[in-house]
Amino acid sequence: MSNYSMSNYIIDGIWEAKQCILLGMILWLLWNLILFSLKKRSGERLKKYGFKYLFCELLLVIYLCTILTITGIIRTDISTYVYSVPNMTSLLNIPFKGASIKMVILNYLLFAPYGFLIFILYGHKKKLSWKKAILIGFFTSLFIEIFQAFTGRLPEVDDLIANTAGFLVGYLTAQGFLELFDKKTYKYGIIRILSTVILFCISIFALSFWANGDALQAGKVENCAKKCDKRKDQAVSISLLE
Repeated sequence: MSNYSMSNYIIDGIWEAKQCILLGMILWLLWNLILFSLKKRSGERLKKYGFKYLFCELLLVIYLCTILTITGIIRTDISTYVYSVPNMTSLLNIPFKGASIKMVILNYLLFAPYGFLIFILYGHKKKLSWKKAILIGFFTSLFIEIFQAFTGRLPEVDDLIANTAGFLVGYLTAQGFLELFDKKTYKYGIIRILSTVILFCISIFALSFWANGDALQAGKVENCAKKCDKRKDQAVSISLLE
């Protein structure tokens, strides 16, 4: 288990997002060119959507590229897909047992912006229900876990659950955020955001008792340090006797 701090992971994630800006812009432009060629999008529709919609759409593409890069789908060398034998046995593990609570939180945070952008784009005007939206987060995470099995990595049920839950957190937060700008619903927005944050904190607190991998690792490191100190003391004692 890595001693990498959570802040280091977040900084790395921000760096990956910066690296994906150009790729995301290219894919977004190609996507719009395809839509224009198929007459699925026109100048009138662009005016109807507005700049904010197109900007959020671009952010979504960039962030999807970031997710796929962080999880190793885009960055992985193609040869790993050819020579790696998929290992699905990890899917039989009991969810979160002995897992790192740090990694659980990071998986929540990874998919939260994704859920936020999905609501802004499709949940607000098109009224995509949270039940349908959660399927988007679930199947995106499932796709990633399956592909990771072909890169020499182990697919984890923990990641699937945490990613889906993080997606829902982002989705509900975006819903509450938009409600804040309406005088009729701003109270509901405050309640929705607070309740989402509270439920997130409660779930992490509850999981910390089960996902105790970080504590176990810290205990092993501490025991190892004590053994090393004991051996040093014994070596010093022997040298003094000699």
